[in-house]
Amino acid sequence: MRPAIWVGLLVAVGLIAQSPQETGLDPETLLLARIKLRMEETLLRQPDYTCLETIERSRRKPPARRFQLLDTLRLEVALVGGKELFSWPGAREFQDRDLRELVPTGTIGTGSFALHARSVFLSSWPRYRRVGEEERAGRRCHRYDYSVALAGSGYYLRVGERKARVAYEGSFWVDAETLDLVRLVVHAREIPPELELDSVTETIDYARVVIGQSEFLLPSRSETVLVDLEGTEHRNRTSFTDCRQYVGESRLTFDEPPETGPAPPAPVEVELPENAWVDLELASVIDGARSRIGDPVEAILRTPVRRGKEIVMPRGARARGRLLHLERIGGRAGLYVVAIQFESLEHEGRRAPLVARLEEITSALPAGGRPAVAGALPGGVVVRRPALEAIPGAGVFYVRGEMIRLGPGTWMSWRTTKKPDGTAP
Repeated sequence: MRPAIWVGLLVAVGLIAQSPQETGLDPETLLLARIKLRMEETLLRQPDYTCLETIERSRRKPPARRFQLLDTLRLEVALVGGKELFSWPGAREFQDRDLRELVPTGTIGTGSFALHARSVFLSSWPRYRRVGEEERAGRRCHRYDYSVALAGSGYYLRVGERKARVAYEGSFWVDAETLDLVRLVVHAREIPPELELDSVTETIDYARVVIGQSEFLLPSRSETVLVDLEGTEHRNRTSFTDCRQYVGESRLTFDEPPETGPAPPAPVEVELPENAWVDLELASVIDGARSRIGDPVEAILRTPVRRGKEIVMPRGARARGRLLHLERIGGRAGLYVVAIQFESLEHEGRRAPLVARLEEITSALPAGGRPAVAGALPGGVVVRRPALEAIPGAGVFYVRGEMIRLGPGTWMSWRTTKKPDGTAP
C-alpha cells in the first residue's frame, strides 16, 4: 500500500502546481484542493507535542447580560499518536483515559486541541462551499462553509450519563497568501432532545508556534458555548501556551528549573496503616482570585502517623496533592466549593501513597467562621457535589465569603482509607 499512497500524493501535487487551464479544473475546485493539500501537509508533519491548557469556565442565565466566571482550570494536553491525552500539570505521565476522570464537574470538552481540524481536512466526509474572501485578524482570508452528516461524524456530546453522536457544520478561514488555517468554527446539528441542549458552538483560532528548531501551525485559543433549553449559556474560553515536543515522560512545572547534576535516587515506598489519622496544615495558599484547578497543593504533617508504636511518617513530612475544584456559587454573600486531593506523604527519601477521607477542616477566616466539610453540612445549605465526593481521596468542603484565601493556619484532619482497588493505603 505504501507505494500507491505516495503515487497518489505526487499526482495530486503535480495537478495543483499547474494552472487551471492545464488541469481543466475550475479555479474554485483547484483552490480547495490546494487548501486541503496544505492542511494535510501541516497536520501530518506535526510531531507529538504537548501544551499547557488554561480554561476559564463561565455561565450566563437569562436575563443577565454578563457571564459569571465560575472557575479556571489548568491541564496539560498532548497530541500523541493522533490522540488527545490529558494530565495535571507536573504529573508523571499522560494516561489514555476519559477527561471526565480528571474533571468530573462542569462543562469540559475535547477536540479543540487537534482533532476537529483533522476531521474537517483529513476526512472524506465534509462537503465544502466557498463563501468568498473576508478579512480576519487583519489578514485577507478565503472563507469556506462545510457540513458533515451524522453517518460520517465522530462528534459526541454528553450531558451527565446521556451521550449522543451528532452531525456538525461550520466554517473555516485560511490565509489567502500562505493558506494557513486562521479560524475553524464547529456547530453541532441534530442534537437529540434528551440531551436538553439547544446549541453547541466551538471556535478555534490558530497561530504559528516554534517547537524545537521548527515552526508548526497549532491552536492558540478556543471558545465553546453551550446553550441549554432554558436559555442558560455555558462558556469555556481556552488558551494553549508553553507548547513543546512530547518525548516519553513529559512533565510541565511552574517551579524554578533544578540545577544540573546527578538525578536523585527514587524514594523508598512505604505503606500507611488503614484508618489512621493524618493531621495536615496547608503550606500552599488557595486564593479565590488567583488559584486554578489543577494547581499543586502542599501541606505539612503536624502529628506522626503510627502503626502501633512504629512511626511510619514523622511530624514535618510533606503532603503533596492537587486542587481538584474551586468554584464560587451563591449570591452576594458568596460560597466557594473547594476540593483537594492529596496523593502522597514524603520525608527524607521515603514516600507513602495517601488515600484518605477528609473528616474536619478548621481555619481562622476573616469573619471568624469555619469551612464546612461536605459530609457535615447543615441541611439545605448548598447543592452537594457527588461527582467530586465520589473521587477516592478527594476532600470536598465549602467556605463562605465573597473572597477566600486559605493557607498556613488551615488545619485538616484526614483518615486513611483503602485504595480504589481495595488494598490498604
